[in-house]
Amino acid sequence: MWTSAEVDHGYPVANPEWYESSIQCDDCAKQFLIEQRGQQFFLLARKEVDERKALADTAQVQLRAIRSDPEVSLVVKKFVSMVDGLSSVAAIFRFLAPLGMTRGSLPTFRKHWRGAERLVERPSPHEFRAIFDAMGADKAWLHAHLSEIEALEASSRVPVPSIGAAVYVL
Repeated sequence: MWTSAEVDHGYPVANPEWYESSIQCDDCAKQFLIEQRGQQFFLLARKEVDERKALADTAQVQLRAIRSDPEVSLVVKKFVSMVDGLSSVAAIFRFLAPLGMTRGSLPTFRKHWRGAERLVERPSPHEFRAIFDAMGADKAWLHAHLSEIEALEASSRVPVPSIGAAVYVL
């Protein structure tokens, strides 16, 4: 079933109208779900969607485990103190940019900079590698773990194949 929905407040929004889908049969809803992809709605197997979510969750658990490792924590702590010890926000930007740990221009970076501790709260595998490179730390043992996490993340982002053609087109 598709229903048209509208915002329930007076504030302007980019898309004041959207569509919501649902499966009315309880048994069917346990096995399938409907996902909107652009202007089309597709029927997907819930099991496959849950498997993709489990892969992403596993990757996050493994990243947290790496972050809590004492050796990694020490390297990250040294990195934070080194970055916070730089003379200016511009110096921090120039240090982080080649490592791929910042986006945009210096003025944008200045506007959003909240400190190195905030920068490393939830580092990606790429950022872990950059931190270890910047600190000159041995990352050989870490490389295999990060590659596995990246593979899990990539697998979790693969779109779930639909069951047949689009079931509804806007």
